[in-house]
Amino acid sequence: MIRLLAAYENPAPIFWAGCNRYLPMSLALLTFLFFSPFTATVVAQDADYDVIVIGGTPAGIAAAIAAGRAEKAVLLIEQSPVLGGMLASGVLRMDDHIKEANSGVMDEFRKRVKTYHLTKLPDDPVVKAHLEQSPSLPWSAAEGQVWEPSTAARIYAEMIAEVPSITTRFNQVAVDVTLQGDRVVGVITQERSNRGKLGKKYSYSGRIFIDATYEGDLAEFAGVPFRIGREARSNDEPHAGLIYTDGFGSKPGVLKGTIFPGSSGEADDKTQAFTFRMTGKDYGRPDHPYRLKTPPKDYDPKKYKWNSNQKPIVPNGKFDLLGINYGADLTGYSTRYILADWEERSEIEEVFRNHSLGWLYYIQMDGGSPNVGLADDEFMDNDNFPYRLYVRQGRRIEGLYTLTESDLHKDLRGNGIRGPLHSESIAIGMYPMDVHNVQNPTTYNAGPFGEGAAEGDIHLEDVTGHTRFPME
Repeated sequence: MIRLLAAYENPAPIFWAGCNRYLPMSLALLTFLFFSPFTATVVAQDADYDVIVIGGTPAGIAAAIAAGRAEKAVLLIEQSPVLGGMLASGVLRMDDHIKEANSGVMDEFRKRVKTYHLTKLPDDPVVKAHLEQSPSLPWSAAEGQVWEPSTAARIYAEMIAEVPSITTRFNQVAVDVTLQGDRVVGVITQERSNRGKLGKKYSYSGRIFIDATYEGDLAEFAGVPFRIGREARSNDEPHAGLIYTDGFGSKPGVLKGTIFPGSSGEADDKTQAFTFRMTGKDYGRPDHPYRLKTPPKDYDPKKYKWNSNQKPIVPNGKFDLLGINYGADLTGYSTRYILADWEERSEIEEVFRNHSLGWLYYIQMDGGSPNVGLADDEFMDNDNFPYRLYVRQGRRIEGLYTLTESDLHKDLRGNGIRGPLHSESIAIGMYPMDVHNVQNPTTYNAGPFGEGAAEGDIHLEDVTGHTRFPME
C-alpha cells in the first residue's frame, strides 16, 4: 500500500518529509501539516529557529537547503555521524532509471557525484566502463547515479555547509515534542551513539517542524493519525494483503506480479523486511583482515544464498551486499521496530546486525567468496558497518488523498501504457511498485532457496513505473 502524505486537518503545522520505500529513493516527498508560527518558552539548548528538520535524510537535506536558501534559520538534526540517510549508509544508487526526471536538490547531488567521478576518478574501471555505456545504463557512475557511501556523505556535507543559516546536530534522535494546545512548539532530542547508547537530552524551539525521518516519529509525537501494516486486497489494490507473486521473474513465461494460489489478500500488521545495507569489496585473497573469524550469534547457513558472480557497481571496487529474501533481508521485526522507542530499537538493531553479519559470514565461508569483506574505507568509526538500518517503510500518515495501486497501474485506471494523469500532481515517480518479502522463509511451492515465491515480495515492473503523484 502506498500513501501520499497531505495536509492534516489540524489548526496547528509540522511538515512531513518522509520517504516511503515504496516510492523511489530519489523522490523526496514533502507534505505540509501547518502549525501556526509560534515559538514556545521552553528550556532551549540553542537559539530559536524558523525551521527545525528532524532527519538528515535526502528529504530532510532538501528541506533544510530550501529553507536555508530562503534565509530562514534552520536546525537540522541527524541521528548518525553523517548526512545523507540511506544514501550514505549503503544504498549505492538511484532508483530513478530516467535521470532527466530529477530536479531540485536531488539532481544537484547527482550532478556533484558525476563531477567528482569524472574529475577525480576518471581512470576507475567502473567509471570508465559506465562512461562508455552511458546513457544506456539505468545506473551510471558517469552520470552520478551510483556512489560510495562516503562520497554521498561528503557531498551532502558540502551542500549543507554552503548555506550559512543551517545549523547541524549529529548523533541525536527525536524522543518527544513540546505542545502548546495542539501546536508543536518544540522538539526534545537525545544523544545516541552508533551502537545505540542513549545520553543527554536537549530541547529546541522553533516555528515550523519537518519530520524527515524514515519512521515518521515526529508525526506520531504530534498526534498525527497514521496506519501501519497491510490493508486488504481491493479492486483498487489487487496486490495488497497476504500475497505470493513471482516478484523478480524467476519463473519463465510468468508475468512479474502474477498472483499465485495461496494468496488470501488478508490484511495484517506486518511490514516488509529491513536490513543493513553493507558495502562489500573483493580483496583478491582469502586472508584479508576483513574476513570474519567467527560467526555471529544465532548463525544459521540455511537462511542464506549467495550469487558469487557479484561485480563492482560503484567506484573503488565496491558493491552492494544486499541479498533480497535469502540474503541480508530479515522479516518479523519491522513493525515492532517502527513502533518502538529508541531503547528497544537499539535491541532490535542488534538482531538485524547479527543477521547481516551472518550473511557476510556465509558469503565468506559457505558461499565460496572468501575474498569478499566489508569495504575498508567505509564507516571507519563503526567497524566498517553501516550507521543506519535500512527502514524501507514507516508510518503512513493519513492525509487528504490516499495513493493506491490504481494510481500507478497502467491497466486499472491508466491507458494501458501508464497510470492515470493527475492535473494537481506534485511529484513524479520513476520506479515500479517494489516490496521486499514480508514473511521469510515462508514460500509457496518453493524449491531450494525459495525458487517459488517469498510471501509479500512484489515487483510490478510490467504494470507500474512512470507515475505522477496527486496532491488531492
